[in-house]
Amino acid sequence: MLLNHEDKSDTNLGNAFGEAIEANLGKALGLIMNGTSGRPCGDGGSVAPRENPLHGLKTEIEWQMVWFQAIAAAWASWDDPTGFKAQLVENPERALDARFGFKMPPLMTLVILDVVGHEKKGLGWHPSEPDMPSHWCLPNSILVMPLPPPPAETQQALGLGNYTATGRSYPFTCCC
Repeated sequence: MLLNHEDKSDTNLGNAFGEAIEANLGKALGLIMNGTSGRPCGDGGSVAPRENPLHGLKTEIEWQMVWFQAIAAAWASWDDPTGFKAQLVENPERALDARFGFKMPPLMTLVILDVVGHEKKGLGWHPSEPDMPSHWCLPNSILVMPLPPPPAETQQALGLGNYTATGRSYPFTCCC
């Protein structure tokens, strides 16, 4: 895994990214390796359905709207140990479905990175200053892509074509 932060001069900030990621990485990998989305197959994997591009685009637009609402709802309950923020961090898919009726696309697992102790580490919103416009300072998002094992050589062209049809090669559109 490669973690990259553009400003290497701020070691406290770099450490904050690493600590926040480490705090949530075990949970993320457990969900990913246990194949929590899609139809189960084999030992912890999922059968990839064929993609419907129109459904994928609709899901992408819905995701954008729901994510902004989820952020606002989390902020409203930030210090409530049973509020939406806590629910979102604990089980994001269930929280988004219960509150907004949004279901994650098949074969995608959502993990929320809770940036704990962010104020002390320089993470968060920074209002404008005379020499700097207002800006966010957040850890990088992490994209985890499974590298599929190769099928038999005579099946590789068919396998690649089918992989593309499942939408798994397009993680940024949520077309799965």
